[in-house]
Amino acid sequence: MHSSAVSARHLLVATACAFALGAACGGTHVTTLPKVAKADAGRIVPDWYVNPPRDEKFLVASGSATSSDMQFALTKAQTVARATLAEEMQATYKVLSKQFAEEVGRDDSSRLLDQFTRTVEAVVNANLVNTVLRQQYLQQETPGYRAFVLVAVSRDDIAARLLKELKANEALYTHLRATQAFKDLEAQTATPPSAP
Repeated sequence: MHSSAVSARHLLVATACAFALGAACGGTHVTTLPKVAKADAGRIVPDWYVNPPRDEKFLVASGSATSSDMQFALTKAQTVARATLAEEMQATYKVLSKQFAEEVGRDDSSRLLDQFTRTVEAVVNANLVNTVLRQQYLQQETPGYRAFVLVAVSRDDIAARLLKELKANEALYTHLRATQAFKDLEAQTATPPSAP
């Protein structure tokens, strides 16, 4: 038999044995099979973790964490991802806050913008509770587990909650309702949110 054929056969047998041994020993536990972007220090890193998908209707963020406890690794990873979502929501509404400031343009605008900022922070915190887990990938890593997660929150839900809070604050609503930024926010909530 030709030496290259023998080498290929040995490689195939070795690969099959390694796979069977990995499966018998528990190996890597996959809850959602990821498209692999790259191997990093022996870890398989899901493509959706490295390049979170863009979504017009949802803010999406990924997170990763380790723990000796499987569930705690997943919980920590979700906390990291939610912190990223909070930063993105704050950045989105910082732009809106700037628009309001430019459009209101009165002496009391700083007081109103402080109220607006506090309202945004409350809405961001409330919406973090409503995040949806889209993907998760868990693997064994000495001395425990590494979890990768992808979470999402509806942009429409955030806008609807913010609009409701602004309308509940009479001073803010009186000054902001005539602005284009407020009208844009209302327009965003006109369509019902879709499922993640």
